[in-house]
Amino acid sequence: MGTFRGHVLPGSFFTVFGVWGLYNVLKIFIQCRFGKKEANKDYVHFRSTTWFPMTFCKFVQKLPVEPLIKIIATIIGILGELNSGNWSLFDKNGVFHNLGNFAHVTMFALFTLGALFEVFQFFEITTLSLGAEHLSMSLAFFIEGLLFYFHLHGRPVLDVRLHTLLYVVVFATSFVLVLEAWMKDSFLLLVVRVYLVMLQGTWFFQIAHSLYGVNPWKDTPPNREIIPVVFACHVAVWFALFVVSFMIVSLKSQRKCCGSYSRASQHTENLNMQKLEDSERENLIIEYQD
Repeated sequence: MGTFRGHVLPGSFFTVFGVWGLYNVLKIFIQCRFGKKEANKDYVHFRSTTWFPMTFCKFVQKLPVEPLIKIIATIIGILGELNSGNWSLFDKNGVFHNLGNFAHVTMFALFTLGALFEVFQFFEITTLSLGAEHLSMSLAFFIEGLLFYFHLHGRPVLDVRLHTLLYVVVFATSFVLVLEAWMKDSFLLLVVRVYLVMLQGTWFFQIAHSLYGVNPWKDTPPNREIIPVVFACHVAVWFALFVVSFMIVSLKSQRKCCGSYSRASQHTENLNMQKLEDSERENLIIEYQD
């Protein structure tokens, strides 16, 4: 992972799943917030999950496609790390080597196990409660943060600061997943988790650009000082994106609901007028007969 490609690949992984999570979060928000007004039925009961079904495709909507994609992606990451280094953990003198590659392999392996557990839960191979999936993914993020924390010994200050902000986000994601395991009906926690995953993805890109880009940053005091500012910009941009996304879907859903309500009200008014006209006709007929 200590290359440009080694940071771009996991960054792409987390960013894609973050965008996918945002799409589903907005869809859940519309269903829960405006479902009753639009469909005239009870609100959708929300339960947090660690993955989302692909409902737009009827051929796979009943299959755990997202966990399967996670398994494939992390296995590719494991093979890439091993091929870029050496499959042996010891050198000819019996001393540990390629520790960086094996640390990254361990990170990928924990996410592979978490995704496998999601598949086992789906097919009821394991029958633990729904919160168990959150705990398994929380463990994967925790190990990722732990390995990054101990992975920075002896590195330049610039490198350390960039990765320190990364493992802060990773530990925060792990903590949120633990909270979700006990508060599975909290929509806000799901939003925060998706936000952190997206933030982690783009910060991987930032690390790749800063350390391994066309013009790598030098380990100078100004460059060290600008890192928290750049991180704050990532935080602000994603926060603004989330706010704007929720604002747009809220306005569009409200207009749709109001339009449906107006049409229903007009229809009801027409029926009432029709009944009134029928009643007046009946009264006229009775008076005429009398």
